[in-house]
Amino acid sequence: MRVRIFPVALGKIIYHASSSPNVEVAGLLLGKELRGAVEVWDAVTGPQEGHAGYVKLNEEVMATVAEKLIALGLDIYIVGWYHSHPGYGLFLSAIDVRTQLAYQALYSKSIALVIDPLRFLESGDISNIAFKVFRIDGEAGVVEGPTSIGMDRRKVLESTLAALKGLNIDNSFLLERPLVFGRAKQALADVSKKIFRREVVRKK
Repeated sequence: MRVRIFPVALGKIIYHASSSPNVEVAGLLLGKELRGAVEVWDAVTGPQEGHAGYVKLNEEVMATVAEKLIALGLDIYIVGWYHSHPGYGLFLSAIDVRTQLAYQALYSKSIALVIDPLRFLESGDISNIAFKVFRIDGEAGVVEGPTSIGMDRRKVLESTLAALKGLNIDNSFLLERPLVFGRAKQALADVSKKIFRREVVRKK
């Protein structure tokens, strides 16, 4: 199964993971399934507890997000979750596997995105951002899914507009710590410029 993640979602995940380079963070992936591919349009987060090797998203976050999606009338839903592994690789731990199985029980094509922001934070180079997407596939166990960044101009705009409708639940807990977000913000701006530059060139 293919996964296509759009820049606004990836930018928010980078932003979140970069805020806590020594502590795991987590959130939810929002999107839809289209022609056999899972598309990730947005990423949201909420209250959580975590340390260097563990994170737990508040159990009420998923229900609150689902309610907001219905209330806003957006044609997207929860397609998985993300969390960071700062400095120790891209894989699913035993706890992560159990979490992923719970998500797949709710939506069979749910995905788990794991991101390590450290090389990116050290270099400031967006090409150094490291992330992978995983699923649990029966007897095969943990399987990495082929992933691309969505480049379709219309969907980039649609996903950005959906994100701007204010789905983030409560990011105030992030502001309790001194954060360095400049590089993450610049990374999102750089990705967006590249996408729209490609679209303009292609349409000429």
